Amino acid sequence: MSNTIDDFRNFFKQNKQTVNFCVNDVIDEILNMTRGIYNHDTIELRFTHQEKFFTLGYPNEFGQAILNIIANAKDALNELEPKKKWIHIKLYDNGTNIVISIEDNAKGIPETIIDKIYDPYFSTKEKKNGTGLGLYMTKMIIEEKLKGKLSVENSFNGACFYIYLTKAPYLA
Repeated sequence: MSNTIDDFRNFFKQNKQTVNFCVNDVIDEILNMTRGIYNHDTIELRFTHQEKFFTLGYPNEFGQAILNIIANAKDALNELEPKKKWIHIKLYDNGTNIVISIEDNAKGIPETIIDKIYDPYFSTKEKKNGTGLGLYMTKMIIEEKLKGKLSVENSFNGACFYIYLTKAPYLA
């Protein structure tokens, strides 16, 4: 447990200098640190990609954004309790940007609130200690710190978040 806490502490240290980082590696690190929690909740985490992608920015903040999205998906899945719970992360190049899609099978976000989920202090978890800052911070990280774009839509299965980042060349 203390090793996990140290991993998180090191991962989220503020890094004020932009760096060229591998998006795949950050996602893998987040999934490796949290896999035990998701396994305990019988949630299948799947990450698919076909190549390594690099962007310029803040890898720790990017990791926090990924963690916020999958933590919200976990909460929605645990509340709904489908027979088979999953979160699928896909990383690909759409020709213009790096795209990260994060989809769950928790039946989606009600249309009445989908436009509010990035508002500060808006939470569907108020009775369960939700602060309403997770997705607000995630949007700020992606759009202000990483100069990307974050969007969400309901898919056939559940919610699907899309993160669009600018590609950077690999620098050895």
